[in-house]
Amino acid sequence: MKKLLLVVFTVAISSVAFYAIAGDKKYSTIQSCTDLLPEGHKFTITINASVDTNEKERKMTGQLNISDEAKSNNADLDSKLGPFKACIVKIIK
Repeated sequence: MKKLLLVVFTVAISSVAFYAIAGDKKYSTIQSCTDLLPEGHKFTITINASVDTNEKERKMTGQLNISDEAKSNNADLDSKLGPFKACIVKIIK
């Protein structure tokens, strides 16, 4: 139960950080968002998007994948990637 509460608290704090960081004008390119990635890793970032223009209102769906090439299995790493993900999503949308 304590681990669950810690995870929920960490996610909540990360969510607040997402919006504060993603709204910063300093982060206006994908390259500038990489400043938000944690040190000591080598990441592969893949962005896939699909746009349907058949309807009056265009529909865009997409997927953002981030993998650590070192294959580290660190649950804490996911929460540290939150600000970067939020930054990228803001740029793409």
